[in-house]
Amino acid sequence: MICRGCVIEGKLPGSACRTEFGSAVAPCLYHFVDSRMSEHSTTSNQGSQLAKESESDGYFISAEGRKGDHDRLNIQHQMWNLLMNGPCPISDVELDDLLKPGPPNDSVPTVLDIGSGSGIWSFEIARAYPHAKVTGFDVAPFHSTNALDNFSFIQGNLLDGLQQFYDQFDLVHIRTVLLHIKSDKQSWAIEEFIRCLRPGGLIILSDWDEIFLDEFGQRLPAARDDDKPEAQGT
Repeated sequence: MICRGCVIEGKLPGSACRTEFGSAVAPCLYHFVDSRMSEHSTTSNQGSQLAKESESDGYFISAEGRKGDHDRLNIQHQMWNLLMNGPCPISDVELDDLLKPGPPNDSVPTVLDIGSGSGIWSFEIARAYPHAKVTGFDVAPFHSTNALDNFSFIQGNLLDGLQQFYDQFDLVHIRTVLLHIKSDKQSWAIEEFIRCLRPGGLIILSDWDEIFLDEFGQRLPAARDDDKPEAQGT
C-alpha cells in the first residue's frame, strides 16, 4: 500500500508517514521497502551485525528486521484477499472439496502455511475449516493469545529442508516467501514444497516482483494515474 502523501505530495519516505487500512495502521509499503534498503546499505557496526544475522539463516531481511512486523503482514493479507477474492486463488467450491474429510478412514484434511508470519492466513483457514488441521511454519517465533484448537505452529528454517512435513498435507500455502530466498535456492525450495503434499494435494504459491529501483540503483518515484506509458514508476 502506498500512502496518499507519497503519491500526491511527492514526500520522501520517513518514519512519520503512516497509512490506514480498515482498523489497522502500519508504515506504507513504499516506506517499508525504503527502510529495508537503508538498513542493508548502512556501513555502521549495527548494519554489519544485521547483515550477519540475515546471512545466518539465508534470508535477505535480517532477524532484527523481522521483529514486530505483524501489522504490515496483516495489511498485506487484506490486500491479497482483495486481489484474489478470498484467501486462495481458487473457488470456495474447489477449496471445500479439497479440505473435506475423505478416505481412507475419513482422514483429517491438513494445511501447511510456510512463512506463516503473523498467522493471519492460517487463522482464517482454521476458522473456516474447523475440522481441518492447520500448521504454521516460520523462521521467526510466533505467539498469539487467540489460539485455535486446530492450529499449531512450528518454528524452523525452510533452508534446512522440510523433511518433517513430507507427504502430509492436502494444501500447502506459500506467500511472499520466495522473494526472501536467494535465486540459486528457489528451485530447490519449490521442490521441497511439492514433497510436503499428499497425493492429489494442491500448492498455492503467491509472490511478486515489484521493481523499486531503476537501472542505476536509484529509487523509482511512486507511479501516478496521469503518467505517460514510457514513464518509470513503481
